[in-house]
Amino acid sequence: MRVFIKKFWGFDPIYWPIVAFSQQGSVTSLIERSQPGDLMAFAGTLGPQTEPHEQGRLLGLAEFGRKPLRSREALPPASFEEAEKGPNGDIKWPHALLITRAWRFTSSPPPMLTEFLGRQLPMAAIANAVLLSDEEHERILALPREEMDVAATEAIWRERDEIFKAVGPGGTMGPIPASFLTKMFRDADQAAVTYAFQFGKRDVWKVGWAHNLADRLAELNKHVPHEVLKEQWVIGVHQKWASADQAYAMEQKVLNAFPPDRRYGERVHCKKEELEKVWLAAFVGR
Repeated sequence: MRVFIKKFWGFDPIYWPIVAFSQQGSVTSLIERSQPGDLMAFAGTLGPQTEPHEQGRLLGLAEFGRKPLRSREALPPASFEEAEKGPNGDIKWPHALLITRAWRFTSSPPPMLTEFLGRQLPMAAIANAVLLSDEEHERILALPREEMDVAATEAIWRERDEIFKAVGPGGTMGPIPASFLTKMFRDADQAAVTYAFQFGKRDVWKVGWAHNLADRLAELNKHVPHEVLKEQWVIGVHQKWASADQAYAMEQKVLNAFPPDRRYGERVHCKKEELEKVWLAAFVGR
């Protein structure tokens, strides 16, 4: 896995589920230099289009697809309508690759790009993806992060499944837990929990792992308009472990027990009885 970086106006994989470029050649170059499962780091520009609290900061990581497309094909209608247009009526970044999975950095505020890298990015990082060095790659993957929801479209699911077939769980299922020491100390050897949250009483489950179950549930529900839907994520089942590595291993067993057409990132669609059966098998077979 390699990590590229580019400057963007923000990072919202639901509202803007693409890695966008102004030139087709930039997309072609990225595909030629990358492999399935590689990641793109999003850095906020210093321009006024970027929210003040995100300017010049590292915002998150995204796994990206391999098939070039026009941005307007992938953007939600509202996103396309609100995007800045060029003289021909198309948006200024008409060429894109789909975001298949995404993680945001959880430190508050996010780290300043120049302080973190110890250097300025070249001007090319505005228009093109720049490959990070091995040392920068390791440091950026050590930042505390959490997975974000990505726009739920068939095209994104197909791309995600292609990456999974090419590289296995290390790609589609994302970076494994890593030990690291930052201003917010977390460690892969600390106790952790594998969980399956249920959305209301529906047959939709979010499977994952966390060091603090209550905090993870609260964070997920921040992004659910429960005042309108009258539903939110609730704890279904959970299993405590002595380390994040153990929690992650069980998460992977549960997710991989479901076929691709019923698994959407960390969400699965199944009856409660089936989830409990898979859960028990993953625990017993640990």
